[in-house]
Amino acid sequence: MTTERAIAELGWRTNSARDVSGRPRRKVLVLAYRFPPQGGGGVQRTLKFVKYLPQQGWLPIVQTVSNPYWPLQDPTLLSEVPHP
Repeated sequence: MTTERAIAELGWRTNSARDVSGRPRRKVLVLAYRFPPQGGGGVQRTLKFVKYLPQQGWLPIVQTVSNPYWPLQDPTLLSEVPHP
């Protein structure tokens, strides 16, 4: 399962550019080869970094590969991915 497909299945909106106070969020582009639903230790650092960015007023935009070879899959990590 690709990250884009998983996000679509969960019904997350990806275009919210305002934080809870109504101010425009700053955007940050995160490039990651490993990102959920992939599993394993290499995913954790990027996931945890992205998870807490919205609390600081940043809107993380994650760019990852569409079809990486990685045998470990952990769809439960998708619940930690922030969504607007």
